[in-house]
Amino acid sequence: MVGLEHGELDVVLHASPVGANARALRAGVESVVRTRFENLDGERQEEILEAAGEEFAERGYESASVNQIIRRAKISKGSLYYYFEDKADLFATVFTKASERFLSRVGGFDVEALTEETFWSEIERMGRLGLEALRRDSWYVRLVRSLKQGGPGGLSEKAAAKIQAWGERHTERVLERGQQLGLVREDVPMAWLVTMTMALGEASDRWMLEHIDTMEERDVEAFLTRALDAYRRLWSPDEAVAWDVDADEERR
Repeated sequence: MVGLEHGELDVVLHASPVGANARALRAGVESVVRTRFENLDGERQEEILEAAGEEFAERGYESASVNQIIRRAKISKGSLYYYFEDKADLFATVFTKASERFLSRVGGFDVEALTEETFWSEIERMGRLGLEALRRDSWYVRLVRSLKQGGPGGLSEKAAAKIQAWGERHTERVLERGQQLGLVREDVPMAWLVTMTMALGEASDRWMLEHIDTMEERDVEAFLTRALDAYRRLWSPDEAVAWDVDADEERR
């Protein structure tokens, strides 16, 4: 292994039997670290997340200072790394936990409780609440703006991957529930539908963040209506066509 760069070593490990054990060990370590933080008192969790969130929102991922987060949270560096694997893990945890708490504060989004009658109305309600939140100046909203707009300092590949995985899991749960209710197409692979949904959401978020400060109420309402229509068209069973993988392979 001498002479291999860090990324090349990861590739070698990933492809080897040793790599399977290494990945399992890494997943186990991450799970233990997450459990440690989640076992903290809820109020203390909030203090740490808010301290880190403020720093990331103000300075971006790369420029954010771990030492400043430690001072804000009134926590030792040893304790911080006891609860989080590294800076990327801290950022990903801040973003995902804050997103979950935002959903909880605005009335929650119980995927399993969605019915044929409430599926689209609940998605519209959450979209409306999300747009309202973007007009506020909380650290969470500034964090989202920084993330979606590239923000100062960018975002590490590891942190981005964790946030992407979190978003994909939540998106897949909504789509699966929609399929159970007969409201979401089943003619394409779930992975494809999740990817397309995430791409549509990313494009919509970026456009809205660039324009929301100058938009009037009627413009925001029109945007929400058109965005929901785009999701309906993407997900609708009425748009279903036969997915012939063999034919696709032959054409290629």
